[in-house]
Amino acid sequence: MDHACSRQEFPCETMQILNEHCEEVWFCRFSPDGLKLATGSKDTTVIVWDFDPETLELKQNKTLEQHTHGVSYFAWSPDSTRLAVCGPEDSAEEVRRHICLWRVLPYLTGNKRIGFRF
Repeated sequence: MDHACSRQEFPCETMQILNEHCEEVWFCRFSPDGLKLATGSKDTTVIVWDFDPETLELKQNKTLEQHTHGVSYFAWSPDSTRLAVCGPEDSAEEVRRHICLWRVLPYLTGNKRIGFRF
């Protein structure tokens, strides 16, 4: 379990709306260090957001493009420096076997896409 709170502490109001994607968001996940949020969309992009733990606000950092189909799943590396991205399972076989690995450094300085095919 990575979080626990009582019913009284559970957030029950909208604090921020993230509407930078052009299509519906299919997947989102915080990085293991808790300082970044990645959102993947039908619009073929992943947006990486910086999270400020003091203000509890997210700020758009970088949009990762060059995906051929919508982004339906991704996984952070344990050290929060890489992001493995893939498309939907019901895509053509060529797309299902394609995983993009992004190097995501602090503030995304020098981000880089590395493509893998299985």
